[in-house]
Amino acid sequence: MSIRTVVTSIIVALAAIGLVSMMITSPGQLLQQLMFAIVSVAIVIFLFRLFMRKRMGGNTEQRAYSKAVKQSKKKASYP
Repeated sequence: MSIRTVVTSIIVALAAIGLVSMMITSPGQLLQQLMFAIVSVAIVIFLFRLFMRKRMGGNTEQRAYSKAVKQSKKKASYP
C-alpha cells in the first residue's frame, strides 16, 4: 500500500466517524451544515457559469454557429 492510500483511508475513516457522531449528538446542526454546503456550492456553480458564459461570448454566438452548421449539413446532403 502506498502512503497516498493510507492517508486517504485515514481521512475517510475520520470523516465517517465524525459524520456518525454528529448524526447521533446533533442531527439538526448536521442538517444545517449540509444545507449551507449545498447552497454555497450552488451559488459558486451559478456564478462560474454566469462569468464563463460572458467570457465565451454568450448565447448569440452559439445560436449563429448552430445555424451555420445546419446550413452546411443541408448543403452537403443535396447533390
